[in-house]
Amino acid sequence: MNTLPRPLVETVVGPTPGPTLTISILMHGDEVCGLAARDFLLGPELRLKRGRVHVATLNREACEADGGPRRFVNADLNRLWGDQELPDSYEGKRIAEIRPLFLQSDAILDIHSMPEDAATFSLVSEERPESLAVARLLCPAISRIVVAPAPANRGRALFQTTRLPLSVPIVVVECGKHGSSESDVTARAAVAALLAGFDMLETTDAAASLPQSRYYRIEREHKSEHGDVSFIGAIDQFDPLPTDRPFAFDGTNPILAKPGQSLLLKRPTRKPGDEAFALVRELTADEISTLFSLHS
Repeated sequence: MNTLPRPLVETVVGPTPGPTLTISILMHGDEVCGLAARDFLLGPELRLKRGRVHVATLNREACEADGGPRRFVNADLNRLWGDQELPDSYEGKRIAEIRPLFLQSDAILDIHSMPEDAATFSLVSEERPESLAVARLLCPAISRIVVAPAPANRGRALFQTTRLPLSVPIVVVECGKHGSSESDVTARAAVAALLAGFDMLETTDAAASLPQSRYYRIEREHKSEHGDVSFIGAIDQFDPLPTDRPFAFDGTNPILAKPGQSLLLKRPTRKPGDEAFALVRELTADEISTLFSLHS
């Protein structure tokens, strides 16, 4: 059983100076795989040779809520990272508390999980150039990298924040299903890959052959218009969607995909305005080359 830490921030310090990384966990209270990453970082197996790693436990109250972990207390903590005035609430106070630590970080890894068993991936903002290089460091653990444009119809998530300089790399990792042992394993592996990529570990296991990264771009984010988005059949994340027939319905309205699009981040919807899913397209070799030229 993963332990639920009490302080907002816990820190591991290596014997010599080096990078400062922050691992953000429990942005959503029901995404508990971050606790496995925290236990790994603070446990006896870790041998940090330089630098320091902060673990920020952001939403303990939602995790400990009556009736079991829930996504948030008053409002989604991961939709308040834009220019809007912070609310006078638990979430607003938590962002104000943690922002100074984020400002001191050389990179931020934001650990998440999903409602359903689905393929893992990392997520970066196309507005934050340094994030792509950090996401590539995670390839031993997570090989799919999704690039997201600025949000058009929702609040900004941490990885898209305007509250931190664009020079601070921020990478989201989606580790699998909420509460699964597989998501725990992926969260630990992502942290280990990040530390190894920054040359902060005493020893690392050399991988015989690393998986090749695959790159995608979010082309559409869909919010429910009628409260009930239903999908036709079993649709796995990143599998190409049919284009000759609907793949889902929003109420009675059919939803169609464009050629090459795949489903991402399928969420349960209960009322109009709920975030339902995103559609992504895998980038071509030429598009990947352009992406790297823009981020170099």
